[in-house]
Amino acid sequence: MGRTLEIAETFNRHHDGLFGQLNRRMIDGAYDKLFVWLTDQLFPRRLLPPYEGFSDAEAALSLQYYRRSIS
Repeated sequence: MGRTLEIAETFNRHHDGLFGQLNRRMIDGAYDKLFVWLTDQLFPRRLLPPYEGFSDAEAALSLQYYRRSIS
């Protein structure tokens, strides 16, 4: 299997664990910032208005899943 397909398969396998708590749509930048934040909690998740990123509670659930998945 090609590397691109491996990455897509891995992402699909973890999608619900990382984002299953969301009941709204967000812009791509919100997800991009969360991905970086998962490995560096000093990285800001804030987006400029009128956009809304992950709430603290949503990000915490994603971080819990991420930490369980990499151990």
